[in-house]
Amino acid sequence: TIEEPSQYSCDGIFTKGTGHALVVKTADCLPLIFSDSSKGIIGVVHMGWCGARDSILNNIPYDLSSFKVLAGVGLRRCCYEVGEELLDSSLAGYLSKKDSKFYFDPIGFAEDKLYSQGLVHENFFDLGVCSFCSGQKHLSYRKTKTKKRMLSFIFR
Repeated sequence: TIEEPSQYSCDGIFTKGTGHALVVKTADCLPLIFSDSSKGIIGVVHMGWCGARDSILNNIPYDLSSFKVLAGVGLRRCCYEVGEELLDSSLAGYLSKKDSKFYFDPIGFAEDKLYSQGLVHENFFDLGVCSFCSGQKHLSYRKTKTKKRMLSFIFR
């Protein structure tokens, strides 16, 4: 949680400050945008499989019952290939196997974690766009090895 505008290098940031723009850069990881207008709190989270495994969503310091959350453009379970080593991790329940490859479901994971922290089901919004296979021209490191990134942001 920040008070003063600056550039921060982290995977999640929240503020109650006004005049702040919070930005998250992604290529395939899932950007999560948070807003609680009643408490004046906004936030962004960069959630990849590593952050998910390391419990990034458990570190949100707020009751999420009055928040709205948007899942932006990122890999989905159709294309989010991960290694077999995650079978022995906290993500095991969110992995599926197809043609001897394992795929992570970041939306299912995010929903379950956020609902367990009080987020109301109807306040989770998913753009439903996979950065890899959507057919749209979204940046995907896994698809093109691009060094470019998409920016997702919220302003208060």
